[in-house]
Amino acid sequence: MIRTHRIFRNLQICPRGRYFSTHWGGGERKIATPTEILDYWYGGSKEAWDRERAPSDELEELHLAMWFGRMPEGTRPLDISTRKAIDMEFAHLFSDTIKAGWEGTLIHFDTPWTEAKEVEGALALAILNGFIDRSIKRDDPAEVLYFHDEVAVNLTHYMCLINQDNSTDFALFEKAFLYLPLIGGNTKEKLDLGVERMSALLETADASQMQSLSLLTIREYMRDVDEAWKLFGDNPYRKVMLDADLTEAETEYVHSKPWI
Repeated sequence: MIRTHRIFRNLQICPRGRYFSTHWGGGERKIATPTEILDYWYGGSKEAWDRERAPSDELEELHLAMWFGRMPEGTRPLDISTRKAIDMEFAHLFSDTIKAGWEGTLIHFDTPWTEAKEVEGALALAILNGFIDRSIKRDDPAEVLYFHDEVAVNLTHYMCLINQDNSTDFALFEKAFLYLPLIGGNTKEKLDLGVERMSALLETADASQMQSLSLLTIREYMRDVDEAWKLFGDNPYRKVMLDADLTEAETEYVHSKPWI
C-alpha cells in the first residue's frame, strides 16, 4: 500500500492536504505502475483533477514543495530538513521501481507497464527519472544526471521529434513535464526545443490557468535557464549539480536565481 505525501502532514507543509492511498503492482518488490507515479506526482487521480485546469490551493502547496522545493507562496525555498524528508519519501515509494528500470526488468509480459497507454508510460518514465530520481540522489549528481540525460531528456526529445507530445491524451500540466527535462538538459539544441514547446504551451493557457503559482514557477524556471545559456553558453545549474567550477558571474547568477 502506498501512503503518499505523509511528510506534508508530519511537517505541516500542506496542512489542508488530503492523503490518498493506492495499491502497488504485484510482486515482492514495490513496483509502482505508471498511473501510481502520475497520481502521486500530481497529487491525485486525473478524475479528481484533470491536470488541465488551475489546481486547488492545497494542490498548489503540494506541487510547489515537491516540484520546486518552495514554500506555498512560491518564492522562499523549503528548509533543508523538509527537502530531505521529501527526498526520503520519494526513495521509500519509488526506489524499487527506479532500480527495476535500470536493470531492464521494469517491463515484463503482462504487467501494468506493458498494459499502460504508451503516452502514459512515457510521461511516468520522464517524471521518475527526470525529477524523482534526481531528488533522491541529489548527493550523487554525476550518476543521477547520467540517467536524467539518458532516459528523461532523450525520451522527451524523441517524443517531440515524432510529435507525440501533442497527443490529446496529455493535459496542460502533463505536457509541461515533457518539456522541463529538455530545458534542464545538457545541450542548447534541446533547450531551444524545450523553450519553443513550453512557450507555445503557455500561450494556450487562459487567464485562470496562468494564475497558478506552479505554472508561473515553471515559466520562471524556463526563463532563468534560457537566460543563463544566453549569458554563459552553458547551464550553470547543471555545473552546480556536478560540483564543477563556476565563473564568478555564474556563481552570482545561480545564487540570485536559485533552483533545486
